[in-house]
Amino acid sequence: MFDIHTHILPGVDDGAESLEEALSMLKALKSRGFNGVFLTPHLNHPTVKTDKEFILHTFEDLRTELEKQLQVYLGSELYLSPNYEEPIPLGDTDLVLVELPTDVYPQYLEETIFDLQLSGYRVILAHVERYRWLAENVPLIEKLRDRNVLFQINLRALVAKHERAIWFKKHNLIDFVSTDCHGLDDLKVLDHGLVHYRELIQRSEELLF
Repeated sequence: MFDIHTHILPGVDDGAESLEEALSMLKALKSRGFNGVFLTPHLNHPTVKTDKEFILHTFEDLRTELEKQLQVYLGSELYLSPNYEEPIPLGDTDLVLVELPTDVYPQYLEETIFDLQLSGYRVILAHVERYRWLAENVPLIEKLRDRNVLFQINLRALVAKHERAIWFKKHNLIDFVSTDCHGLDDLKVLDHGLVHYRELIQRSEELLF
């Protein structure tokens, strides 16, 4: 199993604050059967300020230490805007994880996704259950799916039986299930979630590799 959406790389965003915390998070994932983890710090976020070069250097500096616990790969969670920053793809894949405003439909959505695809990326839309403007908007969902946009959902939303999360599951619209963990407490959801959603989490391996 692979977790493609985490904030474990320490000291770079609003996730893990120290190497010790990051190692504890990786240990928790390993103990629950995960084979690898993608570290996806925020990029271009309006409120979580990050620096791409600092992220890259931090990963290189800590990678050996982190991999004493579990195989790690670097990526990013890109906040998509008209003037977006170049993302960090997930490991050696052509996949990029993007997030969007939650309450208001972004008018630039289709154009920016098309730009990313023209650059050779496959786009994963992060935590789709958060977007009020997307859930049950069947024409838009069909358009995004026709353009091969992949959907990621947060495990805790499924465990909590969040209305929009359950809707996406019911309509077989989930490609990736991830923790989106920002701290060790966020991983407690695995104790309940793996019982019911292991198969969904395991799907990620097919799409990644």
